[in-house]
Amino acid sequence: MRSTITIHLDRFELISLLPPEEYKEVMAALVRFQKTGEPAVFGSVAAQIGFNALLQSVEHNNAQYDEAVRKRSEAGKKSAEIRQRQAKNHSPEHPSTPFNTAQQHSADGGNVNHTDSDPDPDPVADAIDLYTRNPELRESLRQWAEDRKAKKKPLTLNAAKLAFKVLDSAANDTDRVKIVRKSVLGGYQGLFPIRDNQTRVPKPLPADTGAGQAGEIARVLANGGFDHD
Repeated sequence: MRSTITIHLDRFELISLLPPEEYKEVMAALVRFQKTGEPAVFGSVAAQIGFNALLQSVEHNNAQYDEAVRKRSEAGKKSAEIRQRQAKNHSPEHPSTPFNTAQQHSADGGNVNHTDSDPDPDPVADAIDLYTRNPELRESLRQWAEDRKAKKKPLTLNAAKLAFKVLDSAANDTDRVKIVRKSVLGGYQGLFPIRDNQTRVPKPLPADTGAGQAGEIARVLANGGFDHD
C-alpha cells in the first residue's frame, strides 16, 4: 500500500472536460489503485481513456520512487559494511589496522568499489579508496596501479601500504598527486618523494671581487711594479 500519489499536472487536462461525476469516479479509482492495486473499468469511454492516461503517469512515478528507494538502500548497506570493516580493524582482536595510514586522509573510509559479495574483489582498489577521498589522488593511484599491471608487475597490498607511507610524507594532496603522476609518467614501479631543486649560485669571477683585484695588484708588484711609458 502506498500513501502518496504523484501525477504531473498536464495529465489532468485529459480529464478536465469530463462531467463532474465521472471526474470524481476517475480520481477515486486512482486512489483505490494506489492503495490496493485494483484496476478500474468505466462505462464511459472518455472516463476510461482519462483514467488510463493518469494511471500511466502514476505507475511511471511509482517506478522512479521504487528505484530511488532501492539505490538508497544499497548505498546504506555498503556504508554499513565499510563501518563494520573499520570497526573490526580497530577492535582489540585486531590491534594493527591494515590501512592505518589511510585514516589520516579519510574520515569515513570513502566509497569502496568492491564488497565481500563481489566475485573478484580487488584489495588494492579497496585500499586506494580507503586511503583517500580526494578524487584526483584516487584516479592517479588507480592509473599507477593499472600501469604496473600492464607491465606484469601488479601492485600488491603490501606494496600499496608502503606506497601510502611515502605519500604520507608529502605536505598535502596536491604534492601526493605530483608524486604519483611522476611515477606514472616515468614508468616507475615505486613512488618517490619529490625533492626541491637546490638553487646553485654561480661563483663570481675573481676580477669582479675585491679579493680578485687585490690578487692582481700583488702579482704586478711582485713583477717589479707597473710599466710606465
